[in-house]
Amino acid sequence: MAGFAKNITDKCTIPKTCRERFLPILPDVADEGLTNPLTGAGIFFAGISDLVPGYRISRRNPDFHLVIFGVGGTGVFETYEMSGEIHPGDIWLCPAGKAQRYWVDGSWKILFFHIDAANPALKGDFDQIRLGLSRSMAQLENAMIWLINEDQSESSHSRQLYFHHAAVIRLCLERELQGLAEPRKTRTDKKLDGLWQEVSESLAMPWTLGELARRMHLSVGQLRRVVQANHGLAPMEMVHHLRIQKAQQLLKTTGDSLEQIAERVGYTSPFSFSRAFKKSTGFSPKAWRGRFRY
Repeated sequence: MAGFAKNITDKCTIPKTCRERFLPILPDVADEGLTNPLTGAGIFFAGISDLVPGYRISRRNPDFHLVIFGVGGTGVFETYEMSGEIHPGDIWLCPAGKAQRYWVDGSWKILFFHIDAANPALKGDFDQIRLGLSRSMAQLENAMIWLINEDQSESSHSRQLYFHHAAVIRLCLERELQGLAEPRKTRTDKKLDGLWQEVSESLAMPWTLGELARRMHLSVGQLRRVVQANHGLAPMEMVHHLRIQKAQQLLKTTGDSLEQIAERVGYTSPFSFSRAFKKSTGFSPKAWRGRFRY
C-alpha cells in the first residue's frame, strides 16, 4: 500500500458516457407533517450509476461515509487498510476520514450513498472499512428507482409516495449496514453459506437450479426467494458469480490454459467461458490476465 499512501489526491474523473441518476433530496414539508427520511439519516447525495472505463475517484480525507453496492460488472477499490474488487451483490463501506480511491476498467453498475459523518441518526458501525454481501440490494434498487420516478411525476399523491419510498430506502440501507456490523446468521443463512462453499469447491459440476434446491432441502421457489433475499441475485446468477470469481483468481495466479480454466470452473468450451467472462467483467480472459503481468 506504500504507493497508495504516497500518491492519493482529491480527484474525480467521470467520462461523459457514464449514466447517473441521482436521488432528489427534497426538504421536509412541515405543513403536511412530512419529514424526509433521507436527510434525517444524513444522506445528502445518492444515486444509481452506470459507469464506463475511465471513471476514477480518489479522496484524501472525505468528511462523509461512503457506501457502494455492486449491481453489475466489477469495480476496484484501494485504501490504506485494504484493497479489492466490488462484484455484483457486494456492499462496500468506507468511513469518513479514510483515504480512498476506486475505479472501473470495464463496465460497472452501482448504487451509492454519501452519508454525513456528523449525523448519528443512521444505525450502523462506521468505525472501519468493510466489504460484505448485500442481503436486500434488489429491494433497495427498486425503491430508489421508484423514488426517482415519483419525483418526476406530477400525478396526485406523488409527494406522499416520494416520502414513502425514501423511508423504504433508509430502512433497507440501515439493515444492510447493521448486517455488515453484526453478521448474525439464521439457520437458513448458514445452510446457504455451506451450499456456496460446496459449489465453490466443485465448480466443474453441471449445477442446476433443481440440484441447488435439493441440497438445501427447499423447493425451487423457496430457494429463489432465500437467495434473492440474501444476495439480491437469482441462484444460478450466484453460481455464475462464483465461477467468474474463481476464473479471475486462476487467470491471475496460474499459467493454466483457457481450456484448463474453463473446464475447472464449469464451462463446456473455452469459447463459452470467454464469452461469459467478458460479459461479466468487460475483459476477455487474455486481457484480464495481462492486467497482472508487469
